[in-house]
Amino acid sequence: MGFVLSILYFVTYYLTPATIFGPLAAFRIELVLAVLLLFFSLPKLMGSLITKTQQSLALIGLAFAVLMSMLLGARWGAGGALQAFLTFIPNAYGYFMVGLHCNSKKKLHVLVLMLLFVCLFVIANGCIELRHGGQQSVHYLPTEAYVENSNAWQIEHPYLLPKPNDSEEPNRLRGLGNISDPNDFG
Repeated sequence: MGFVLSILYFVTYYLTPATIFGPLAAFRIELVLAVLLLFFSLPKLMGSLITKTQQSLALIGLAFAVLMSMLLGARWGAGGALQAFLTFIPNAYGYFMVGLHCNSKKKLHVLVLMLLFVCLFVIANGCIELRHGGQQSVHYLPTEAYVENSNAWQIEHPYLLPKPNDSEEPNRLRGLGNISDPNDFG
């Protein structure tokens, strides 16, 4: 059960809840999946060697480094450092879930095929968006609708990176990640 929930969590995280669940995304389905996955993983975590590996300690150190880097180095303050830390946590969570639930070669192959599917899905949707309106629909961003809602262009074109108003360069495809996150642009 934990492996299936892990795959569903990864697909939901990379393709975003809005893409997978549509209007149900408002109910924070990704968070519900993460809590369910944690609940089903706790019994396996107690007897696992993953908590004793050097990589786990390094990941905890990296999470601390992300927090301190934003707090002290970038001088974002406590709110910005917390936001950077919370953005990093799903990656660390993914490491532990793969370590706990991908304990055979077949499960690892399923995980790799899922990641391949997600990559091809994002690339295909981005190419379709580029061909059918990404280039010509929004040559210049600031219109009345976009001024009222600064994220309107990003919501309308989730697979494209926005370009500056006066730039003649073509739009570019966005990479994987939480593409509905407004802080992920640029």
